[in-house]
Amino acid sequence: MNSREEERVLYALASMCVQYIGGYRDRQYLPLDPGCIGAGDRAVDVLKDYGLLEPSGRGGTWTERGLALLVGRFAEVSPKQVIFQNEREEQRALHTLASMCGQYIGDYTNGLYLSPYHSRTDAAERAISVLVDYGFVEASESGGTWTKRGLALLRMGY
Repeated sequence: MNSREEERVLYALASMCVQYIGGYRDRQYLPLDPGCIGAGDRAVDVLKDYGLLEPSGRGGTWTERGLALLVGRFAEVSPKQVIFQNEREEQRALHTLASMCGQYIGDYTNGLYLSPYHSRTDAAERAISVLVDYGFVEASESGGTWTKRGLALLRMGY
């Protein structure tokens, strides 16, 4: 995995967090508050581990590095460095992204749904695109279905 692919995974995860457990108002990214929901808690932990969030309340506030990721300037603050130190770190980030998708835009067995009911968002579409590219989801017109590999990823514990 190269740093651009790693950045894409973290950007998809950060975008899902902004969409579902944070927000954006008055040109500012709001602090994340997962509300003690497992997938959100794990996402906050992963983002903290990579210096994208500082601990705050039940969640975190965006660091300069995290804000740079969200606005497309990550390379300026993290030039050409490898983000994940090993395959386990990569799998943890992908597992967390998959869990966020299962929690907020689908379920853990049937698939992911991009419909008016489940809120078609750029964050959801971006996350599904990453999971499709890694072979965890098979794309469909309405979102995607988990592959055997994706279901195995969801069963992994971190």
